[in-house]
Amino acid sequence: MVVWTPLLDNCVKLNVDGSSLGNPGRSGYGGIIRNNVGGWLYSFSGFCGITTNLKAELLAIVHGLSLTWSKGYTKVIYESDSKVVIDLIDQGVPNTHPYAHVMNRI
Repeated sequence: MVVWTPLLDNCVKLNVDGSSLGNPGRSGYGGIIRNNVGGWLYSFSGFCGITTNLKAELLAIVHGLSLTWSKGYTKVIYESDSKVVIDLIDQGVPNTHPYAHVMNRI
């Protein structure tokens, strides 16, 4: 069973997803930012051209974190359905990685 677990005060949750039709193909991303009790604060989406689903997912995190921080939130829990993306963010990538330029924006 999936349920909302309340967050700590002053903490927000960022849920994102990216998609590519073809991989590479026409790609986009979107996300939602919720407050500590699950209430909607902001949502966003965008088109990222012809690229891979990995880059679309990374751009979703980049744009989501940028929006979150611009609104003054510093305590952020981010979630994605891509373990690869979460691992790249948590572990970092070398400058030779094809998407290092995207990762450097986080």
